[in-house]
Amino acid sequence: MRKAYSAGFTLACVVLIALAMGGYTARAQDVTATITGTVMDASGGAVVGATVTAKSVERGTIFKAESNEAGIYRITQLPVGSYELRVEKNGFQTSLYPAFALVLNQIARIDVQMKVGQVSETIEVTGAAPILKTEATLVDTIIDSKN
Repeated sequence: MRKAYSAGFTLACVVLIALAMGGYTARAQDVTATITGTVMDASGGAVVGATVTAKSVERGTIFKAESNEAGIYRITQLPVGSYELRVEKNGFQTSLYPAFALVLNQIARIDVQMKVGQVSETIEVTGAAPILKTEATLVDTIIDSKN
């Protein structure tokens, strides 16, 4: 009789833990977006320690990241909306990217090429290539019912 009680108690604990973990997983789903990319100099070399700032146009909230030894930066958990991007590093001109929209679960890639100059000099990028979602391998197809 003692073993039956022990097995029932163990089973109940396992079920409760599974339910608790299931609820945690559901809350962990992404409801935000990400901006990532590489900061390079004019010769294509990585710019280490560049400060990358994403500013929410609607909220005015600022999110920052710094490029690593490979020049890669990543700003995660951004609420969806419009953002402006600013990249700064001593010895280089500041690069500004005008407002662009981030949608739910998007991973926007914005690579930045820095030009040598004073930080007070600013380059505003206006003819940038479209933001691509290259980190995921999804294929979209539109099927038209008309013949």
